[in-house]
Order: sequence, then structure tokens, then C-alpha cells
Amino acid sequence: MNRFQLFIKLLHYTKKHYIAYIIGLLALIIIDVTELFIPAQTGYIIDTIKTGNAVISSVYPFLIKIMIFITIVTLFRFVWRYTLFGTARRIETEMRKKLYDKFSDLSQEFYTKNKTGDLMSYFTNDLNAIRMITGPGFLMIADFVLMTSLIIFRMITTTDLVLTLVACFPLPLISIVSMVITKKMHSLYEDKQQAFGGLSDITQESISGVRVIKSFIQYYGAQNRFNKSNEKNRDITIKTIQMEALISALVQFAIGFSFFTTLLYGGYLTTQKVISLGEFVAFYEYLILLIWPSFALGWGINIISKGLSSVKRIEALLDVKPAIFDTENAVSEVHGNDVEIKGLTFSYPHTNDSSFSLKNIHLSIDKNKITAITGRTGSGKTTFINCITRTFNPPRGTVFIGGVDILDIKLSSLRSIISVVTQDVFLFSATISENIAIGVNRGENDAIVNASKIASFHGNVEEFTEQYETIVGERGVTLSGGQKQRLTIARAIIRNSPILILDDAMSAVDIDTEKKIINNILENRKNMTTILISHRISSIINADKIIVFDEGEVKESGTHATLIRQGGLYKELYERQKIEEAIND
Repeated sequence: MNRFQLFIKLLHYTKKHYIAYIIGLLALIIIDVTELFIPAQTGYIIDTIKTGNAVISSVYPFLIKIMIFITIVTLFRFVWRYTLFGTARRIETEMRKKLYDKFSDLSQEFYTKNKTGDLMSYFTNDLNAIRMITGPGFLMIADFVLMTSLIIFRMITTTDLVLTLVACFPLPLISIVSMVITKKMHSLYEDKQQAFGGLSDITQESISGVRVIKSFIQYYGAQNRFNKSNEKNRDITIKTIQMEALISALVQFAIGFSFFTTLLYGGYLTTQKVISLGEFVAFYEYLILLIWPSFALGWGINIISKGLSSVKRIEALLDVKPAIFDTENAVSEVHGNDVEIKGLTFSYPHTNDSSFSLKNIHLSIDKNKITAITGRTGSGKTTFINCITRTFNPPRGTVFIGGVDILDIKLSSLRSIISVVTQDVFLFSATISENIAIGVNRGENDAIVNASKIASFHGNVEEFTEQYETIVGERGVTLSGGQKQRLTIARAIIRNSPILILDDAMSAVDIDTEKKIINNILENRKNMTTILISHRISSIINADKIIVFDEGEVKESGTHATLIRQGGLYKELYERQKIEEAIND
């Protein structure tokens, strides 16, 4: 995407705020025009005093005009600052919402390929750059073009054409050099954003994993990773500072050269009576007024370079298509909660096509029954659940719920049909009740307590001083591993979804508590479908059906008694676990 296309994209961000930009631009025009009259009044005062016959009352009208002009400038400066900078903040807020909505739509595949720190930089550096280009950046460039044009016109019409050309000679050179430097800065700012994203990711990982780092005495290793990323970010930042400093130095030189030539040639014209002393002073004040637009040009170029780099990054993100989305004819209602799998073969995206995680799976998960899935680690159990829940899309015509292909069920409906508790527990930094009641009415306190009882969590909650209003801390830091898992089970139970999936969700819970939770679920979900995934065979003995996975295939299926009689993999796993339990006892 070239720079012109990026500017067009930027206009899309601002078009709904065009009225605010028009008001701000009109206020800026009034300010710039008004400021042009002040040097002229100063010149009139000096020429009046120079005659030697002036009395103080003769300069009062000029002083009054100057105060009127200053008041007008002050009032309208407030107007443009409020409208332009306020609009930039509103655009920043709108873009933040747009980014958040986009992140919410993107599928798991996207998050497996992108790091958290880099994604967070969109909300920090990139949005700040968007705010700067739509506010201060617009102002600085508009002020440079408008103020410079007006001042040069005023210089020519009120003083001397040749003096104006001499004084303004460096300005075109600055513009040419700035355009060349800007191209270099654009790529530098892109590299800087990526480097900052990498630094943010390492910082986030180091803070989140501080317990592991300390436990395994990996402080120096983590520090080295951070230092390398920090130094890379520093090196790129220094390069951008060098470019910014070069532009600033050029502007400073141009201003200094303009003052030098003005004093030299303007002083000569004054001594030769070509212009009056008052006209020379007024011209000098016009030149002083050019200082701000000249600096604004340099700052504006920096802001635009940063902003366009961020526009490019954000647009690239917004163009990412979610892998999981509703089909055109997707249905909202599904009658029945039975799950049918027909010839499911699946491999994860961006893996070797011959490396299948699931191979030709055929099975039925009956409605209103408890179905258990077990098998060795890495046998495909979690991948199977990922396909049922559309965390990743299965091939069409392989997974059905209530007789409907899940690819033809609206995602919102599918999410309401299925509640999943995974091994990876995530809790928000909120109260216990808020964490349990996500997605339901928080006012249902009885439902919260009942779900906690089913998950064998209520007793623990009563031990806390604030009970259900206890803040669990970031990612549930104040709770034990088993308490976290039971809270998330309560969170799933309270939704009362037709299908409940527990994917090894009690790995941190002792065997007796796990059995109690499963019995509670059996008692309270008699008319619903429940899928239990567990390595502990002792916990799934009472399931209506047990499915054994191995190397991505269904090896065995049946009740506990049937599978034991078959003497296959299930019996092997069961007897091995009995020996382990006996040893532990």
C-alpha cells in the first residue's frame, strides 16, 4: 500500500468528523489572518514615534487594535484546539473500539501466530500515532501551508519583493530535503513499531511468568532476552531520532540564515531609505511569525511518517479475514443436542498435510448421556473438542449437532449450545461471583451458589472473608489450581447449556473431589449431553459411553465393563493407573 492509498485510508477515519475539521480550519484561518495585522501596527507605532512630533495619545489607536487582535487570536485558538484535538481523541476512541471488535472476531488460529505484546502495541503506539496525525499533524501541516503563504504575501505587498525572496530562499530547500528524509523515516517507524511490539511481548511474558523465572533460577536468561530486545528497540529509536534531529537542524539553519540575510539586506534597504524603519521592524516580525510554521513543518513530517506507518499496520490487521465465521445460510436454532461425527480427518493449519491430528473419526455422542473420552497424552482428544466447538473449522460434512452441520450453525448459537471448560484456566481480575456469572444475569445469586455447589467450590468460597465478593486477582492469583478449575466448572454449569464439555478440567483436583463433581453433574444434568475428557479412568467408570483415542484415531468404544472385557488399550491404561494409585497410597 503506497503513501497515497494510506492517505485515502486516513480520510476514511476522519470523514464523519468533517464539520469539526471545517470549524477548526476556519478558526485557524481567522487566527493566522489576525496575527498578520499585529506587525503592521508595530511598524506604524515605530514610524509615528520616529517623526519626533508624536504624543502618547497618537499611538493609543494602534495599541488598542493590537489588544483586539490578541483577544481574537486567544479566543479562536481555544476553538481550534478544542475541535481538532478533541476530534483526534474521538477518532482514537473509535479506532480502539474497531480494533477491539476485530480482535474479538478473529479466530484462535490468528492468536497462535501473533504474540500478545505485539498485539498490545496496536492499542498503544499505533493508536497514539493515529491520534497525533489526525490532530496535531493536521494542524501543523495546515498551519504551515496557510501561515507561510499569508506571511509571504504580506511581506511582498507591504515591504519589498526582493527582500522577501532573499529571506525565504531556504524554505523550498527544506521542503525538498524533508520529502527525501520522510521516505527513509517511514520505513524506520515501521521497524520501530515492530521492535516495540517484540519488547512489549517479552516484558509481558516476563511479568506473567515471574514465578517460573524465579523458581527455575532463570532471571539472567530472561534478563538477557529482555536486554537484547530492549537494545534493538533502542538502536532503531536512535536512528529515528537522528532523522528527526536532521530535520530540526535544517529548520534551525534555515531560520538562522533567513534572519542573517534579512538583517544584512533589510538593514541596507533601510539605510538607503528604500523602506522605513517601521516597515523593516514589521518585516522582521513577519519573519519571526514564520518560525512556528517552519518548526511545524519538521514536526508535522515526523508525525505524518509515524501516523502513516501505523495506518498501514492497522489496515493490514483489519484486512485479516477470520478463519471462523458464519456462512450465508447459517441457522440460529438447532433442535437436539446429540453429536454425530462422520469421517472426521483433521490437521492444524500451516502443518504438514500428511500430519493428521485426527484420522477418519466415526462416532455418535448421544443426547442426554454422559460420554467420556480418554487416551494417552497427545492422542487427539483436545483436537477433537476443538473441532466440535469450531475453535478450528473441521471439514464440511463431518461434525453435526442435532442433525445440522456445525459449519451451518451461527457461531453465537453454537457458543450458547456448548459450554467448555479447558485445562487452560483463565480468570478475570474481578470477584468470584463476577467470574462465575459471565454471560448470565449477575443478580441470580441462588444460581451462582447452586453452580458452585455442583462444582464442589461453595465450601471454599465460604472460607473467604468476602465470600462471593472476593477479588481473585489477576488470572486468579489468590486461588489455588484446584479452586480455579472448580470456579471455571461452576462458570460453565450456570449457563445450563445443552452440551457441557470438560476437557481434562479437573487435573488439579484430587480424585475424591473429582468423583464428587462428576456425580453432581450426573445428578443435575440428566436431560443434557455431557462430554468428559480425563486421563483418570477411575473418574469416568460410570459414563454411559467411553471412547478411547490413540494417535488421532478411535481405538475402542463402549462401557467400562465392555472395554475391560475386550482387553485392549483401555484395560491397559486402567490397570496401569490402578498400580500407580496403589503405589501412591
